[in-house]
Amino acid sequence: MIGKANHTAPQRSLTAGRAFLDLQETGRFDIAGKAPDDDTHWRANDKMGRMGITKTHHYLPQFYLRGFAKKSNLAQTWCIEKTKEARHYPVSIEKAGAEKHFHTIELPGGERDSSTIEQELSKEETNQGATILRILRKEPPLTSDRVSISRFVSLMQYRVPSFKKAVENQIVSTAKIMLAMLAKGKRLEEMGEMYNIKIYKDIPEAARTPFFDKMRRRIEAGWVPKVTNAHLLQHMFAIAFSSRILSVLNGMRLTIWDAPDGFGLVTCDQPVALYQPQTSDKITPAGLADSITELTIPLSSNCLIKLDWSKEQAGRYTLDPAGVQEFNRRSVFMAVRNLYASEIDSNTVQLIQKNHKRFAGMKNDIVWKPDRDGAIHISSYMPVLPD
Repeated sequence: MIGKANHTAPQRSLTAGRAFLDLQETGRFDIAGKAPDDDTHWRANDKMGRMGITKTHHYLPQFYLRGFAKKSNLAQTWCIEKTKEARHYPVSIEKAGAEKHFHTIELPGGERDSSTIEQELSKEETNQGATILRILRKEPPLTSDRVSISRFVSLMQYRVPSFKKAVENQIVSTAKIMLAMLAKGKRLEEMGEMYNIKIYKDIPEAARTPFFDKMRRRIEAGWVPKVTNAHLLQHMFAIAFSSRILSVLNGMRLTIWDAPDGFGLVTCDQPVALYQPQTSDKITPAGLADSITELTIPLSSNCLIKLDWSKEQAGRYTLDPAGVQEFNRRSVFMAVRNLYASEIDSNTVQLIQKNHKRFAGMKNDIVWKPDRDGAIHISSYMPVLPD
């Protein structure tokens, strides 16, 4: 989030065929530049079937996961579970970092569109894949690359299941609070009349009392309206491409760090780590604009990028072994369920076993309770802290 303020996505409609056009105020997907035709290894175009329909959707792009491919099999990566046992096994890159219908949106009439968001993301990933490839090849950057990096970092932070769940929890808990307050007295009836709600007008006057009594019983039993996947995605991508967030990211110093020979970086299902060197006993929420914030994301097993507010020279540097261990520790903290690596080494396994119960990321809190006739829902970001 920006600073320590709550960040709620703007309200917008989301319909098939225009899924991302409704995000024009917070940033378009199409920016200039395409990956070279011969760089199919890094292109995000291999999930579309013959009819353009896909049901398994990647929240970690395949071009990104290929940076963590096994040395012996470039079609696979090592998946390491964030558990005490740190169980690990090879998994196909086509199946890693993916969930069924993660980007499917519901249409009026019950139909589902599982390809529109995938197609739009593919365009963005093609640009980002080309930028990442230039970094990994140590080629001179294009003028547009700095903007592309900011979009990549933001998208990778907000497109993942953990953030989707945080958005859903925020919406559901807010709805529960509002419904609980409305269930008191005659507020449901007052709201229906005040806002001229159609369902209220359609109920015969004699049937309104039992209808609202039934609504109250359902609310008291914990009922909340279903949050559609389209609504969740609309919030996620509106935040990811928010002009405010991208402006902050563009203003941060960018440095590139290469791993030394014989050492490898790992990534995870929440790959952007937000780190702050807080040392007090009480952890405070972190914001992008905080002067001590560092954002890191591994680009491959050999390279990562860091965004921070340091006034020192931007550039490209080489990590020492302790640096690799530290950035892998941050990935372990950020991981929710799985990490991905090109090789399995004892240091990574030990990091996971030591820190498998420690997490960082979004946190939702209710400050006031409904019994006080009001509530404040706070979403904050808990950073990775020093070891």
